Amino acid sequence: MSKKRLFWLAFFFLVFSSAGNAQRYFIGFEPDEAQTFWTDFTPVADSSSPQGKYAGLIRADQTFALNINAPVPEELAGINQNWQLTAFIKSEKLSTGALFVITVMRADTLVLYQGVRCDDFLRHRTQWNKLHYTFKLPADLSHDIRIKAYIWNREAAEFLVDSVEISVHHSSPLSFLPDFDAIDDDSSRYHTLAYGKNFQLQWQAENQWLRLADSSGAPISRPIAWIVELGRKEDSTLWRQTQAWRLKKKSGHRHQTRLHFEARIDEMTAMMEIVISPNNHQLRCEVRTTAKRPVILWRNSLVTSFLDSVHAVIRQSGLLDTNSFQPEYYLRNGGVVFGENKRSVMMHNSLQLSSSQLNTQKGQLFLNLDLATDHPLLHYPLIPDTSDYFVDLSAATIQKKQCFRGSFSFFFGLESYDIPRILWIPDGYDAAFVWTEHADWTDIATQRAVNFGRSNLVRPADAVGGFVGYDIPVTRSIFYANPDGIRNSQASNGHFMGFHATLTTDTAFANLMQQLHDKGHELCLHTPEQFTSTSAMLRRALKDMQLRFGSVSWIDHGYNNKAENNRENLCCDGLDPQSPVAVRRLWKKHGIRYLWNAWYEEVSPWNDFAFDGHFMIPYPGFGDAFPVPMVCRHPSFPEAMLWGTTGTLEAPTDEVWDYLFQPKRMEKLIQNRSVYFAHIYPAWVKEGKGYWKSDVDGNLVAMDGFNRALKTLQQLREKRLVLPSTVQQIVSHYEGLRQIRVEKISDHSLELFNPSRITIKGMSMAMKGNSVQINGRETKNRKVSGDEIIFWFDLRPQECVTIDW
Repeated sequence: MSKKRLFWLAFFFLVFSSAGNAQRYFIGFEPDEAQTFWTDFTPVADSSSPQGKYAGLIRADQTFALNINAPVPEELAGINQNWQLTAFIKSEKLSTGALFVITVMRADTLVLYQGVRCDDFLRHRTQWNKLHYTFKLPADLSHDIRIKAYIWNREAAEFLVDSVEISVHHSSPLSFLPDFDAIDDDSSRYHTLAYGKNFQLQWQAENQWLRLADSSGAPISRPIAWIVELGRKEDSTLWRQTQAWRLKKKSGHRHQTRLHFEARIDEMTAMMEIVISPNNHQLRCEVRTTAKRPVILWRNSLVTSFLDSVHAVIRQSGLLDTNSFQPEYYLRNGGVVFGENKRSVMMHNSLQLSSSQLNTQKGQLFLNLDLATDHPLLHYPLIPDTSDYFVDLSAATIQKKQCFRGSFSFFFGLESYDIPRILWIPDGYDAAFVWTEHADWTDIATQRAVNFGRSNLVRPADAVGGFVGYDIPVTRSIFYANPDGIRNSQASNGHFMGFHATLTTDTAFANLMQQLHDKGHELCLHTPEQFTSTSAMLRRALKDMQLRFGSVSWIDHGYNNKAENNRENLCCDGLDPQSPVAVRRLWKKHGIRYLWNAWYEEVSPWNDFAFDGHFMIPYPGFGDAFPVPMVCRHPSFPEAMLWGTTGTLEAPTDEVWDYLFQPKRMEKLIQNRSVYFAHIYPAWVKEGKGYWKSDVDGNLVAMDGFNRALKTLQQLREKRLVLPSTVQQIVSHYEGLRQIRVEKISDHSLELFNPSRITIKGMSMAMKGNSVQINGRETKNRKVSGDEIIFWFDLRPQECVTIDW
């Protein structure tokens, strides 16, 4: 659906145009043209040629014509590329069946196949028609490649082509950061406020500038800045920044120094406390910003500009970059190392910040106390004569005296950057796959088919396929009731005439849901019913779901602008205290903490960065600059965690299932340590979603391709590569990790502390060494992952563990 927005995402400084180097492969079929790469063509005179006096004849007896096999220059390797095909086609018929095929090869391995239907561009017979086609090749696949292209004349047609060109362009880097330049200050006027091991904190009284220095007093950074981006009513933003930090208080003793600073802009104040010990590598910093009046906040960041180059990057996924660096990273809660040896500065993680971002070319680290892109959110206001209209609420409206808090640590002068890194997936798995079912239009027969493999099976123990047959858990949303008597007849084109399945109106369905819950599936509401609920229904449904299944999640349904469009949705009026179906208080009362966020699907900002059927959007090979927190917490709704999906997973045929779950796609999911949330409708009563079909006896059975996909996940789980999981498991684990604090780091030792009241089970970390001890004991829970090891352990409430390597 096309969506209108009151406020588009003005903070995205997104650039992906062609720039810099380019390579052209052109043929115009003229006699005086020098040809190096193109073969298998027949030039013919044609006075109507778009360029020149000749064209290329594709004969009926040529199955393959106009071949090219050429290298792509090394200067274009390892970067995002834009590829473009242009050509002119003339044919007596509008149907040739021909494909213009472009393949990208690495030695004898196919990297990418693109087949362009020539007929899609034929509009006029006996006239020249322009063909134009583009695609992107991500940086992780653009090295050591060749182009092999040809026309595949599948139906023995005869036609002319002219002015054929394939071009490969270097794409400009993606950027989501403001253009900020730190002050180039005069070093001579600084004095040292405190000494740590291998570093100093220096301050200049005249301008109140604050910077980091090494043990000799030589600067490590430029003055620390505070930058804020505020929203305006006219859909623009206002930037504020300051580098003036007034020293308010200095206290402590010979073993520790505490320094308190204040910075001000017109709309907010910032209080910063820095703690330094003379024999410790660590600088601890806590920041609190407070609004002086209501503001719309897009960015609230400290910026430290380092003088030494980036030496290592701990990416959002926990992967480590050390040799070559992307221009920009959305680290989320990852880390970075600047400089080497005694001048090195490490931020191991930014777990107690909203996020962090890195500009490697300028050496700038953005420490985000709040960032609108960290917590996208939208709202469909109640407008009865309108549809498909939403407002972007990603930027929070901050009230007077409302605070943002964050903390981080820098570690100075460490000899090694290979410190164990925190991973987001528990129990040592490289990747996770989360199936999330939306409840629409289901029947007990379709449910049994996709869960047990056949519609005539009623016990999990008898399952021959489907989710239960392969022991794959699902976060499945259901309807609680059916007060409007909704039937499946229209949705199924008359194949299912009964009522759609709900918990309180279909005993067989209710029993099945209990069976699935007992097998480890997560049950939650897809709102209580097909249309907007009453307050009484909401209270009853939430209470009953908590009692039966311990529900902690929620998936919106049927959102739009009309009164019947499930106004209790998160993205409708669920958070509006004035709404008769305001449900926020009930969510909290009945333990609902993990809510589906429709923003990614409805705004779809990254669809241009999908690639070759891979699950993750944006495809990680395009780089780490994208601000993509698929799990987040919004400042206006801090008691809950929001998680998102980028689209529905449907595979109408067995072949599509096989294509999606090809080894190369699963390998990329694993290599990138991705968590994929799949939005699915497996039991939809109309065939075509790809999860079930009818057999010759009239029974419904799970699709063969779907079963093979589940078997693939089962096998990858057995190898501890991909964890089939639930929203509850993944989001609660992430929630727990955000509480962890790194207490100390030395060259070969790390202390972690869990200040929360919950045990973090299966906490996973990665490093490039081959030996690791936890509290002095060699860990047995470990495995090899590429050139690293992953190890995992439980971290109990209030426990501090020492990790040595």
